[in-house]
Amino acid sequence: MRKLGDTGRQLAPISIALSRQRGYGAHVSVALSLDADRFLLFTASPHGSRAVLGLRPGAGCSFPPLNEETTMAITLKQYWKNRDVEYANELTPTIMANAKETVRRANLFLKRYHDATGATAPDGVNSGWRPPSVNAATKNAAKNSPHLTAQAVDLSDDVEAIDRWIASPEGLQALVDCDLYAEAPKATPRWAHLQTRAIASGKRVFNP
Repeated sequence: MRKLGDTGRQLAPISIALSRQRGYGAHVSVALSLDADRFLLFTASPHGSRAVLGLRPGAGCSFPPLNEETTMAITLKQYWKNRDVEYANELTPTIMANAKETVRRANLFLKRYHDATGATAPDGVNSGWRPPSVNAATKNAAKNSPHLTAQAVDLSDDVEAIDRWIASPEGLQALVDCDLYAEAPKATPRWAHLQTRAIASGKRVFNP
């Protein structure tokens, strides 16, 4: 067994599994087994690359709180789209807190999505916080949109993969577990709308 320098700590044997898919959206995945419970998954595609620490089913381990540094999916920087700088005079402590919570819950949801579907494409944000002037200029945006208060995010979903999963029993349960609400897929072509603000009807998937 190998040892780490002078620390005396032993390294678990590392196994590597390599997979490759061809065609549109081709990607390469490399999984490194760290121990009986944990593994590192590295993926690379024409759209970018990322590394994720994963747990095998039943593994007893907790992740650190999601924040901009530990996020496995979207970041606050993606969410703000520089509007926190351009519209700094309209940014309030409540909006900032809402944005962090929206990103946190969205990432919990996206982790469930990636784990369930095996999707490896990097996640993106089509729309995050919208100051009033931005919301007014956004086509079909509701006047009282939760984007105004940073309680919603539109995830990039060009091929409607996230929307399809939202409509599945597993996706609906993920909405409940992450305390999120989603607009009906027919209303969100090329994106998936998630929000933390509750709907009066209580429905997790609703028509805007």
